[in-house]
Amino acid sequence: MQKSRQGWNLASMPMLIPAFSVAAGIGVITLGLQLWRALLLILVLSGIALWLKRPRIVMAAGFSLVGALMMWLSLPVAVPLGQRMNVSAEVLDVREAGDMQRCVVETDDGGRLLVNVNDFPRQIVVGDKVTFDAVLRPAVRRETVPDEYNSRRQALVWSLSARCNAESETFRIIAPAAGVRGRLNTLRQRLKDSIIYSGMSQDSSDFLVAVILGENNLSQEQRALFSHAGLAHVMALSGTHLSTIALMLALLLLPVELCGGKRWKALLLIPLLWGYAILTGMSPSVVRAVVMATFLLTGRAFGRPVNSMNLLFASVAFILLLSPTTLFRESFQLSVLAVAGILMITSPLKETLSTTRAWRRRAVRWTCGLFILPIAATMATAPLAAYYFHFFPVLFLISNIPVGILLPFYLAGGVIVALFGLAGISLPWLTVAMQWCYDAMCMLASFLHTLPFSGLGENISFPGMLLLPLYAALFMLWLGWVQRRKLYLLSGVLFLLMTVALTPALREDYPRQECFPYHESNSVALLVRQGSNVTIYTDASVKHFGEIRERAASRLGNYLLKRNATLLEVHPLDSINILEDNRASGESALPRVLVIRKLRDIPVRLPVTDLLIVSAGFNGSPSTLVAILSSFYSGSSVSDRSDSPESSARACHAAPAVILSPTLPRVLRKELADTLSAASIPFSLKI
Repeated sequence: MQKSRQGWNLASMPMLIPAFSVAAGIGVITLGLQLWRALLLILVLSGIALWLKRPRIVMAAGFSLVGALMMWLSLPVAVPLGQRMNVSAEVLDVREAGDMQRCVVETDDGGRLLVNVNDFPRQIVVGDKVTFDAVLRPAVRRETVPDEYNSRRQALVWSLSARCNAESETFRIIAPAAGVRGRLNTLRQRLKDSIIYSGMSQDSSDFLVAVILGENNLSQEQRALFSHAGLAHVMALSGTHLSTIALMLALLLLPVELCGGKRWKALLLIPLLWGYAILTGMSPSVVRAVVMATFLLTGRAFGRPVNSMNLLFASVAFILLLSPTTLFRESFQLSVLAVAGILMITSPLKETLSTTRAWRRRAVRWTCGLFILPIAATMATAPLAAYYFHFFPVLFLISNIPVGILLPFYLAGGVIVALFGLAGISLPWLTVAMQWCYDAMCMLASFLHTLPFSGLGENISFPGMLLLPLYAALFMLWLGWVQRRKLYLLSGVLFLLMTVALTPALREDYPRQECFPYHESNSVALLVRQGSNVTIYTDASVKHFGEIRERAASRLGNYLLKRNATLLEVHPLDSINILEDNRASGESALPRVLVIRKLRDIPVRLPVTDLLIVSAGFNGSPSTLVAILSSFYSGSSVSDRSDSPESSARACHAAPAVILSPTLPRVLRKELADTLSAASIPFSLKI
């Protein structure tokens, strides 16, 4: 990397090679290359580099090997799948989803499981020891609908061995969180209660708990409101939040500095910041900020010069060596890109502006910072954020300037409210001020959302392969600006235009209508798309339709976006027979479904059927079901056998796929399965 005006080169950033090399080694193992092959490849490259006298390549190969080894050690532990077993484990993470608590637990054997716990009366917390019975299934759910969320990234991030639904009647907490973790959980809950019962509205207190303690308790309406206004980063703990906490801690330690302990003040800040990171759940963005702050404070304490970009690379290498799977977290990637963008743009820009007379004024520097920071962070993260979340906040500058002014005061006030609440002291005047700040941010976000051009950045979809040329274009533009090279600027513009031109050409064409089995753990469901309308048909109880639709809206985001479709409603699976058979038109055929519940509702003449589902309410015996299914093979009706044309057509048609729905009672479902197996009739327990 050639030296630029602000002195960035490999000599001033020695941690650049380790950071990228560790990430490359992690990627090699993730792509499926076995460890011994990765080792052989790295050794060959190292030998060539030594022969060519290239020590930096040797160093890169060494760190790649370390990254590959750490990722190999983080791979999931094998666990028995498909059989019911008793599990004893410790809770590592908890997320609430309606009446369900979704936990990541680590078993006594070292395997990690994603566990869904329904209707458990107590709040599960990190550190709890739990036991339950469950049937373990593969960690990555089989993708039945194209482009749906399939938990592959979640399984990779947490190194999941399997997932399961815990049987609610067997789930027990055998030992609450104890030790340091237990005390931190107690402190966290007390701080949370101090904010909730401070007198603010529920939305305001939930928002304050989220931005101070990292709780995932915001409603969908709150998330949508702030995200569309370009304020999504405000809702998640990041370096901005940590800098406010660090400033407050520095003020508390001011007496230490006044007593001549400037070095001790810097060293005391480090464990306090790490304590806050642990208290808030060690989110990747906070850990990245704390690691950078640790290196920075250590350097200042011992009088060593620091390079901010080198600190960023050092923190990346440190985090990836300790937790290789963090590389695949969206929050970590966006956090690193945001800081890199801020450093790469603000440093040369300040160097340019420092020669002007106006830059000497503190107010001018502060005002420019309000504009430069959000622009730099947004430019660096825009391609990746648009790829992950399909949205670009076109009004980010208008929203970030006033919120950037309010947020530090809001966070500082929230911390004061929480700490005084621990002592039982209420501060009504501060609570009113905090409520006003939150209302002001909501009013701003609502106003921006009503502007006619606020939706220009919505529903963005492009292949991931275009991220490489997009960031290559941004890097060339930055390099041309810093080094004042017109050739680099022209190359960046050409890369950008080429990427934009390729986007429409890479879009897929989809049929007018589609039908796919849709995974629901407690029912049978089908997804049907006709044009731009998507409907889910299920044999679940009507009371669960709302939950199914909410889950579908989350899981099918990419599917709906790529097909420009809208999720309409959830309907009973029985009503799917209103769909027309369009096999003659040459389009994608929709299935002909027959749902068997009560025997009296079964037609005498069974229609030609593609999918036969035995669902809740079936009141026949296993032998009765065998007789019904046999009629499909023989071409007769349920009550007799005839040689009618309808029967002959049905006999020539392939036998339907038989599904024993999860809505059936467990004992009856097992009896039906055993009887069908004995009669050599193929069936499935899931769609």
